[in-house]
Amino acid sequence: PLSFFFSHVAEIREQDDTDDGIDARVMGNIFHYAAQRMYTELIDRSGKNNTISSDQISLLLADHGRRIQTYIDEAFKKEGGINDFQGENIILRAVVERFLLNLLRHDRTLAPFTILAMERPFSFSLTINKKGENLTLRTGGIIDRLDMLKDGTIRVVDYKTGGHQDTDVTLEKIFQNGEHAGYYLQTLLYFLAYIKKAKGEHKNELPVKPVLFYPAKAATDD
Repeated sequence: PLSFFFSHVAEIREQDDTDDGIDARVMGNIFHYAAQRMYTELIDRSGKNNTISSDQISLLLADHGRRIQTYIDEAFKKEGGINDFQGENIILRAVVERFLLNLLRHDRTLAPFTILAMERPFSFSLTINKKGENLTLRTGGIIDRLDMLKDGTIRVVDYKTGGHQDTDVTLEKIFQNGEHAGYYLQTLLYFLAYIKKAKGEHKNELPVKPVLFYPAKAATDD
């Protein structure tokens, strides 16, 4: 279990006071904000039309987490005004740091790539047929990240800090009430939203694919 790892392997002990602990939803918010801050700074430093290189990522990884920890601290302050890390927050701070390092290590294998947008709100109308009657639904959300790989593929990326990666995903699973069915359907809606927007802007000639990214499982060796 994670608690055993932090207590006996990483030697991180939780203090008695856990009143300031945060839940999984808040941890997800912290990861999203810290990831956005991290890549916003990399973009600002690159000056190359939002293109991220493997060298940039390697430099950040070589920093031994110091800059990453500043992004995490900013995210904690933004989410709940937390300045003093005690109890469960110490553990969750370490988890978010590990997730961000995993994200960087994975992204380094894709570099160079171009960030097109981060945390982009969207909404669109979707028409479905139910028993011969057309119903128009209005849906929306926030796309965590849009990027373009060096081969021109545009990825609609959805970060998932909770749950586990399912390697056996079928169309039937997406529309079942399984443990992670909502994840797949949500990502497909984000994908469809981008397709509709790209078509309206006459940018639909490039290949596009939806991506569910699990930072807990995505690490590669240095």
